[in-house]
Amino acid sequence: MPQPALAEFMQSGDFATHLRRMRRTYAKRQASLVRALEGAAGYLDVRNDPSGMHLCCDLRGGIGVSDAEISARATEQGLCVRALSSHAVLPDPPEALLLGYAAFDEATLGRAATTLVAVLRDLAKPL
Repeated sequence: MPQPALAEFMQSGDFATHLRRMRRTYAKRQASLVRALEGAAGYLDVRNDPSGMHLCCDLRGGIGVSDAEISARATEQGLCVRALSSHAVLPDPPEALLLGYAAFDEATLGRAATTLVAVLRDLAKPL
């Protein structure tokens, strides 16, 4: 049943319009999150990504804390921050945080970034 409706949605051009609108929305949210994470510069490598609905922020070397520890503490603070290392099967997995932004408005992202920066300052030592 849903396939004919989806086909009509795509053929009508409304799907392309929806995609353009969502790309603009997600780009705005991503930029807002990147700006809000400026206080994490000593702990995370935060940079724009040309697509997607999340950021992958590498931990800076020498901060003395793992991505899993940061993720656990962030969870205690009400955030959903994933440790990239938990998704890896490599013997020496990369240390990074996965930050989703698509489902949140700019104000919510700003508050979450403030909380994450506080977690980082509490746990890690800056470079």
